[in-house]
This record gives sequence, structure tokens and C-alpha cells, in this order.
Amino acid sequence: MYLSKPATVEFDPSNKTHRAAARAFLKRKAWVDCPMRFTHDPSYGSIADQVQAKLLEWYVAQEEARETKRSMNAFHKKGFQGLTVAQGLKVAEERGMFPSKGPVVIQMVSRKD
Repeated sequence: MYLSKPATVEFDPSNKTHRAAARAFLKRKAWVDCPMRFTHDPSYGSIADQVQAKLLEWYVAQEEARETKRSMNAFHKKGFQGLTVAQGLKVAEERGMFPSKGPVVIQMVSRKD
């Protein structure tokens, strides 16, 4: 009987199976019963550090995407839907939604309908 090592794969935080393996590691503090092995990126101290850093980055990106979606929904509810950026800025300025001094930062977001 031959024992084979599981193939190594690059950790992908968007993959539910990979997140489940990381969750099991965090709970047990060991990779022993993990059905897969993750490749190690030398820029991280260990595979555990690499997985935690990538998970944190992924969850933060997910949260930022939700916040952007919420702010865009609020923007559309305030009567800006269907306006170009220039028109929206003009209406917002007329409504006093911008401070009188200082730069105005606009974040462009593409929507998939």
C-alpha cells in the first residue's frame, strides 16, 4: 500500500473549500487532517501566516464592496439615478451636499446589471 501526499494548491480565499480548511486549521492548530496542502509563498513567514493574511485581505475587500454597494444605493435613492457624473455633481452642489471648501473625491464604480 502506497501513501500519497495530496497535491499542493495555491490558497484561494474565494474558494469555500480553502476557507473551510483554514478554519479547521485555526480550530485545531494543525494541518494534519487537512485534505489539501497549500503552496508556500516565501514572502510570508509560514503557510499559516500566508493564509491568514490572504483571508484578511479578502474579507476586507468583501466588506469594502458591500460598503460601496450601500453608498451607491443611497446615492441612487437620493435622486441621482440616471444622471451623468457631471450632472450628479451639479445637483449635489445645488443641494449643498459638498463642503464649501476643499477637494471633492469621486469614486467611480461600475455596476453589473
